[in-house]
Amino acid sequence: FETGATPMGLWLNEVLTDAFCGARYRALLASKPRPDAVISVHPLMQGPAMRALSSNDGGARTTPFATVVTDLGSAHPAWFHPDVDACFVPSDALHTLASERGLRGSQIVQHGLPIRPGFCVEPP
Repeated sequence: FETGATPMGLWLNEVLTDAFCGARYRALLASKPRPDAVISVHPLMQGPAMRALSSNDGGARTTPFATVVTDLGSAHPAWFHPDVDACFVPSDALHTLASERGLRGSQIVQHGLPIRPGFCVEPP
């Protein structure tokens, strides 16, 4: 976690995920019908997916992209990509962290984690 959270670790993640996933992302996101929006729930895949969308959109991404942060109290810096349209965070602590990591207030949406109702019901 700590090594991957350094500037070098974040750069290395971007290089490796593009090398291993970039072509596949471009192919999937170019398939018909094109996605109306893309929602990411994994911190290490924001950049590659947005670059694939930009490539498929002619150089400037037009497909909306959102991140749903699934960590509650602390989070890897890769969750907070500056180019997302919306970043959904589940707590005050992550709202603050998103802001400290450079997201604008208009990008941050604080909302609890999306939990399936069955997980909220006490079993019999």
